[in-house]
Amino acid sequence: MTSTPKVEDIILTHAETRGIDKLRPSLPSEFCLIAARDIVFQLGSVDSPTALIATGFYVNGAPETDGPPGAYFLYQTLKSLGFSSKIITDALCAVLFDGIIPPTDLLIAPYQVEDEGTWRSSVFEYFSPTLLIAVECCGRTRKGNYCDMRKNDISPFTAPIDTLFLSPPPTSLTIGIGDGGNEIGMGKLEREITHLLDITPCIISTTHLVIATVSNWGAWGLIRYLELLTEIPCLPSHEAMAWFLDHIVSKGAVDGISGQNVRKVDGYTLKQIKQVLSRLKECWL
Repeated sequence: MTSTPKVEDIILTHAETRGIDKLRPSLPSEFCLIAARDIVFQLGSVDSPTALIATGFYVNGAPETDGPPGAYFLYQTLKSLGFSSKIITDALCAVLFDGIIPPTDLLIAPYQVEDEGTWRSSVFEYFSPTLLIAVECCGRTRKGNYCDMRKNDISPFTAPIDTLFLSPPPTSLTIGIGDGGNEIGMGKLEREITHLLDITPCIISTTHLVIATVSNWGAWGLIRYLELLTEIPCLPSHEAMAWFLDHIVSKGAVDGISGQNVRKVDGYTLKQIKQVLSRLKECWL
């Protein structure tokens, strides 16, 4: 009898194509489940659970299709579970959420911050997050700049959202979701990334790190565990996922691999993405 694959197995389908699977031995076997359990723990232990979800990655003058879909459905999931939720991104990516979420639930980070500490404090004072999640959001390197997967410096086009994770509120939970090694959260495995992957690693660590072949898949894996733990349906339908992808492509989002304004995410077609979503729906604890 064949055992049902774990969520962690499914979100790492085809992971060998970019080598992110090399990092799995350095994480707990149920790294995604552990993160989900801590989120659920907040629901029963915090008076006013609040979530701030960061996303947005610059690709050749446009926002990437990976990240916003994962962030959007996590935003919806956490609201349905009882969190007060907001999404934080940059001006380039903010257009993807126009008309999709209330303007009051969208924070736009500036590209230039004169004093990171002051800006960070103002964000925390305004929202008081107990949970910070980054979904495919570029984080700084040891040199203090931001690099894409080809090691190009994209600092002028990257808002310093990672500073929120560099010094989060003391009692907050932080989760990074990434697929390459240069995203917020990957600092947790900076040494391993330096030795195993051909990429300039991010140095920003998080409480939990969720790795996936595509960051959206990592977010959906987290959602699947959340609905299994709470028994509240959360995982998006094929139709909802396809609709959101069409929406962001219509707003100018591009595939991160080809840089083209097409209905793909990291080179994967809608059919392939639906297959991953279907397999997640079949997972159980």
